[in-house]
Amino acid sequence: KAGSINDAVRLFQELALTYPSYENAPNGLLRAAYLLREDGLFVRGAQLYLEAYNSFPGAPDMNSALASAAKCYEDGSRQDLAIGVYQQIASGGVGTAGTIMEAYAKIGEYNYDLGNYSVARSNLENCMIIYDQYRDGRIKYAAMSAFLFGEMSAVDYYALAPVNPDNVEYKTQLFNGAVANYNRTFTYLDDDYVFRAVLEIGQLQEDYASAVGFMDPPPGLTPVDEEYFYNALMEIYDTYIQRAMSTYENGLQLAVSNGIRTEYTDIIAVNLDLLLPGSSASIGYSSSTSILEDTTGVVDSTGSADQGFIPDTADDIDESGTTDETQLPESDYRVTPAIEPDTDDDSGGGCFLWPF
Repeated sequence: KAGSINDAVRLFQELALTYPSYENAPNGLLRAAYLLREDGLFVRGAQLYLEAYNSFPGAPDMNSALASAAKCYEDGSRQDLAIGVYQQIASGGVGTAGTIMEAYAKIGEYNYDLGNYSVARSNLENCMIIYDQYRDGRIKYAAMSAFLFGEMSAVDYYALAPVNPDNVEYKTQLFNGAVANYNRTFTYLDDDYVFRAVLEIGQLQEDYASAVGFMDPPPGLTPVDEEYFYNALMEIYDTYIQRAMSTYENGLQLAVSNGIRTEYTDIIAVNLDLLLPGSSASIGYSSSTSILEDTTGVVDSTGSADQGFIPDTADDIDESGTTDETQLPESDYRVTPAIEPDTDDDSGGGCFLWPF
């Protein structure tokens, strides 16, 4: 079989080289590349797709050759070469809007994995812009782009530790920014990334509650001011733990109403039951007890965000931009500022200026 495929490939290449004006020469090279791909010779197939594109750029169906070359390189574990082709697609605007959108997503994801966040952001943003304009291609790439924006913001948020009165205002800004970026994921109704975003927001909320709620007071406070300080922190803690529970609860309700169960909804159930035992079962989500007994791979529920995830009612489903998978209602999730102290309090604690 290998010999016959190699013979066919050689024949098609010789035909294209000897008779470039022959009408079937472009299709011959594409056919040869396809045979290599089907035989698992992915890198050779990619090279032949590129040869076909470079030799006959104006031939019918040739735009798809670049996308096929990129996918062959990916299948052949040459992500570095695949990204080079995706960059050619993106910069040249080659193919359909969906193809270009996917190219930007792949470039963005690749650079995200390398920690090149500025390059990742620009490409992921382009992916979402193109999808929003044309609604062409797989929605998961737009959802992934939005989610990775949240992930990059969360890196900055978690890096600022420990929290103290001097940096708490900046910590809050990073917190709200991360939540706002994760929120963008709810624009795209993808079952996987929606629940990944719900999970990350809940964990951000938990982390914010603990990081701010248990920070040390500034030096030199009077006993009255110190009491006011700790009372304010307790209010912050309670509020954001409640928001985390609301985020998890609403996420699970969304999963149950749409018949969805994934590894991420399982972890959401675990985190909710750790905060409020038995809650996932009361929502109708199958018991997470077995998951709690074996927490291998389960995300520690010490991370968090702002304001609970609040989906619209099930009757209000946005049909635009959905896939043929189970449709999820868009979120009405909103970012709210951190709690401010009651400035009318005359208990003697008014001299402590809460930084929010």
